[in-house]
Amino acid sequence: MAPHQLKTPKPANYPRNAPHRVFPGERGYRTPGMAGVTVVTPAAPMKKPPTTDQELTARVAALEATVAQQQTEINDLTSRVTVLEGGAPVEPPIDPPPDDVSVLLFEDLFPQGVLDQSRWFTRYVFTGPDGPGTLDYLNDEWERYRESQNHLLDTNNGLRLNALPHNGEFWPSGMIRSKPLFDLASGEEFYFEARVKSPRGLGVWPAFWLAADARQPSDVNTVRWPPEIDMMEIVNNGQDDTTAMLHCGCIVHDWQNNPQKYEWKQTIEGFNGDWSYWYAPFDFADDFHVIALRYKRPEFTIYCDGQLILSGIYDWCWDDGSPAPPAQVLLNLAIGGSWAGRYGCDNDAFPQALEVDYVRVWGPAGTSLPQSQIGKDYEIS
Repeated sequence: MAPHQLKTPKPANYPRNAPHRVFPGERGYRTPGMAGVTVVTPAAPMKKPPTTDQELTARVAALEATVAQQQTEINDLTSRVTVLEGGAPVEPPIDPPPDDVSVLLFEDLFPQGVLDQSRWFTRYVFTGPDGPGTLDYLNDEWERYRESQNHLLDTNNGLRLNALPHNGEFWPSGMIRSKPLFDLASGEEFYFEARVKSPRGLGVWPAFWLAADARQPSDVNTVRWPPEIDMMEIVNNGQDDTTAMLHCGCIVHDWQNNPQKYEWKQTIEGFNGDWSYWYAPFDFADDFHVIALRYKRPEFTIYCDGQLILSGIYDWCWDDGSPAPPAQVLLNLAIGGSWAGRYGCDNDAFPQALEVDYVRVWGPAGTSLPQSQIGKDYEIS
């Protein structure tokens, strides 16, 4: 069957202040560029096959180290299995915080049951079909976010943001937006991390990112954009973009003035400066990978499996230069549109799912987390 080419029209109530970005390959797309950027050699770069005894010996040693690392990961995952002690569930151990970011502020391991709606909304913060905080898509995408079989909790723990086959109008899909907020404009240091596995179907567009909540919780008209930091966008349009490419970076709307002062300082070797992506030596749909962001205003660093991918300057502020409100954490599975759907969507490959093993946020001890008040708790089934 040929890929499904249906495009859904933009609703009449599409909010004028919602993000509508220019994407790679479209006229007007730009990045800060690579001038003055330091290129960082990966910790474990791809190598050609060994051709000498010395190279073979080194390769064997490297493989043994990899096996040991995988065994460590197996042991870690095994330790996370909930153990019953006296009839009550015991929380699995928490990994130590990275470096000098002191305490774990937020964690969801997505245990069995129903998505914890004290922690997550399932629609965007912008005004949508059911009022403020209920927008069910962005840009020109072809999914609509819903709550029926779109947030599946795996029997081994973990969340599946599930996109179902086309229903005659759109692809029903899943997303989450954190209710706890993180004040990036404060100057304190935060570290965001998610362990995820990408879907691979033609037309999928999973993402892990940050955006600002409302300046005043009672005034939804102050929800503006940018700022936005994208730790991960995996786009599979089957030709120009594949599930081996990690798109990441920050969003600037006013490039003439660049109020966020966006610039790059370091990139991983092989980072594409024209389109802001790293072509990984693996496929993000084959296994789980840890995507992370360290942010201390205005400096940011994006990581994949502990390896620096991109770092630089990005101020968490509005286009007028004033500090933006605290950030919300988002994970979503978009479908189609002019970027991911450039060559159609393979409806026969659905359902497709962005698998999320956990989400964690570290920050300063004693940090209080304000709660977003913009949204609606839909019934999840």
